Amino acid sequence: MGTHPERRDRARIYAEILENIYHTSSVGERPTVTRIQTRVNVPFVRFKEYIDDLEKKNLIKLETEITLTEKGIEYLKEYKKVREFLERFGMIRSREDETDY
Repeated sequence: MGTHPERRDRARIYAEILENIYHTSSVGERPTVTRIQTRVNVPFVRFKEYIDDLEKKNLIKLETEITLTEKGIEYLKEYKKVREFLERFGMIRSREDETDY
């Protein structure tokens, strides 16, 4: 039997979207919907639902580009703590590509 990739839940996909927005902005690129959707690798229809939900939850602002709100940055910090906790107890695999916020 082969190994299956870890299934991403909604909370993780939200974190990946926010991480990609944060990273893209920090390297001086414009975080556009298309750029972030490509990097997160989810179908566009589903990605649009996630973006709309993140905007309703006040985690992002969607104008000509996507920007994180303070609440969005806080989500990333808290999500990282939860992942670290779950990794310590062997509930999920660790991720090497963590970013500090």
